[in-house]
Amino acid sequence: MLYRYPSDPYERYWVADDSNPMWRYLNSKRNIQPESSMEVPSAVLQKAVQVAGNGTMLNITWQDYTLALQFTVFLHFADFQKSQPRQFNIYFNSHDKPYLYNPPYLAAGVVYSPSLYSDIDGEFNVTLVATAKSVLPPMLNAYEIYTLITHNTPMTFSKDGKQAANLKCTTTPIYKQNIAT
Repeated sequence: MLYRYPSDPYERYWVADDSNPMWRYLNSKRNIQPESSMEVPSAVLQKAVQVAGNGTMLNITWQDYTLALQFTVFLHFADFQKSQPRQFNIYFNSHDKPYLYNPPYLAAGVVYSPSLYSDIDGEFNVTLVATAKSVLPPMLNAYEIYTLITHNTPMTFSKDGKQAANLKCTTTPIYKQNIAT
């Protein structure tokens, strides 16, 4: 399934991956309260994955051998199964201190990597691991991966920034609307 504009005001493409045998796929028709800054479409948040079977770890992996690749990840959550406690630690690239998270019930939540990450072997992962307090396994509704695009030969001169700081801008309204009561 593909979701994009007009469902997504930022024109992101949301593609469902339903081919991972390690994941159990979940759907809901319940209304999900959106998270204002990310505006993930409700139809995207009404789908989720959790680890299949009795596992307690949900892992997202990918490979990219581009030299000096840096990435950041946004994870989107909305628990629509709140029958029992769900709590997990989030690890970005298995290197960092975990981030403890409880997904909100019927409301969107987002967690993102605190900085750009890189790895020398081209192997990347995000891991969600259930805590001892959690009865339910980790659940993930959507994720976004962004990479930093570096420009070795910038298209502007360093002096351009200094000149732009000296510019002054004035505006004149073209149309003004008065509302009388």
